[in-house]
Amino acid sequence: CEGAEYDIFYSLTKNELNKIKKIAMEVHNYGYGTDKELAQFLQKNNFRVKLIKEGKKFSTLYALQK
Repeated sequence: CEGAEYDIFYSLTKNELNKIKKIAMEVHNYGYGTDKELAQFLQKNNFRVKLIKEGKKFSTLYALQK
């Protein structure tokens, strides 16, 4: 889903997000959003998030449902 990660997560309903237990992904900063914004979105939706910067253009994101 490279480049579509923001559209995918931001379009999910609360019920759909609750079905996700673990996330491990590479997040790209393409202009659709930022890794920090996606991490904050997931935190607001009951995930514990660890964001590891891999460079200017991408990060690795790990998230677990609380």
